[in-house]
Amino acid sequence: MLHSHVKHVDIKYHFLRERVASKEIEVRYINTRDNVADLFTKALPLPRFS
Repeated sequence: MLHSHVKHVDIKYHFLRERVASKEIEVRYINTRDNVADLFTKALPLPRFS
């Protein structure tokens, strides 16, 4: 993979890493059952959240 194709990932990674280090943001683990929105998963049936 060429560096030019992953350069944006490197920049975003370091941007977030700096924000976490300065305590501007906090990254937390969210259990799947508690995660009501996830861009990378298929839609779940309504009863799952009722």
